Amino acid sequence: MESSAENIKIKIPVKVGHVSSPAKERTHCLQKKLVRTALFVAVALASFHPAPVPEAVAGQYSAIIRVNAVVLARTQLKPLRQPAMLVVTQADVRRGYVEVSGASLFEIWNNNPAGCVLTFASSDFPFREAVVTVMGREIIVYPTGGMIVMPVRGRQQITLDYRFVLTNEAQPGTYAWPLSVSVNPR
Repeated sequence: MESSAENIKIKIPVKVGHVSSPAKERTHCLQKKLVRTALFVAVALASFHPAPVPEAVAGQYSAIIRVNAVVLARTQLKPLRQPAMLVVTQADVRRGYVEVSGASLFEIWNNNPAGCVLTFASSDFPFREAVVTVMGREIIVYPTGGMIVMPVRGRQQITLDYRFVLTNEAQPGTYAWPLSVSVNPR
């Protein structure tokens, strides 16, 4: 056999007189097709088995991967000092208000750059309003509640001062603390 697919000669023993000339031509064409097919298959199989990449070259490839993450806003409020009771004296009733400085101390943890919202809810108590001072800012809390936006980021302690403005029907006595505080991300 020769090396080129075009010039392939295959010797098949044929007895003289047993194969006609057209049969020889068909046999010769079929042989050529078989050899071409075998070569095609050999080349195709060689391409499915790539040569291994040397280790020195393997480190030269790079890719860019983009990762996006969304960090949810979280805020926590930890009471460090919060009175359970409020004492109203006869002098407080005559004056019209009860003042309690530094009554509450809270630790706020907030990861929202926009800050957080302190929300005040009131319980049944004979006051018209409460003035709450926090971080140098005042908020008036009515019996329906109130809120204030705080520029707290990270972990911070805050102290709250209160002035409860009493109604005309207020009586001296000991009452449950009239305000609850909660915090939410802004």
